[in-house]
Amino acid sequence: SFNKININFEIYFLFISTIVFPVIILLHLFIQSIYTLWTLGNVEFNFYIYTLLITSVLIVSLNFPFRIIISGNNLVKEKFNISLLKNVFLILFIFSSFDQLKIMSFGIGILLSEILEIILNYLVVKKFFRKIKFNLKEKLLKILIINFLICTTILSLFVFTGTSSKYDYLILPCFICYPIIVIIMFKKSDKNTKM
Repeated sequence: SFNKININFEIYFLFISTIVFPVIILLHLFIQSIYTLWTLGNVEFNFYIYTLLITSVLIVSLNFPFRIIISGNNLVKEKFNISLLKNVFLILFIFSSFDQLKIMSFGIGILLSEILEIILNYLVVKKFFRKIKFNLKEKLLKILIINFLICTTILSLFVFTGTSSKYDYLILPCFICYPIIVIIMFKKSDKNTKM
């Protein structure tokens, strides 16, 4: 039923917001040490590239339900066109920017191509939902986007201030409060939709 689809979206978005996002933030505190141990210090850790790639992973996690809907409803043509556009964009971006950005062109290219895919997937899914007369709770998406922006902002602050920043002591209370705030936001959203 349509109600079950909304519930599944809500559960997945809540999981991403309360578990995945905070864990990614916490991982940022230790990733440099883990990377140094893994490579035995032979390869220099690049916080900029790591942040670009981990942000891309977060976008992939947001995009996952849309991919499932497109694949599950045999929207083969749309899926092929989106995949083609994404890959062509990625290749063109890397070729056109490699001389200036070097290895960073891969990280930025992957991030931008994932953003392009999630936008296109969302538009396809929205059109499909309109066709079957199903209304997805838009407030859930807005809450998730806000959480994503908060998470990426925190990750960016790590890059510019470093993990040895004097503000590190704020990470633990933020890490504890963040999931609680998200749950409250989801509950409020659910109450508003029922009214």
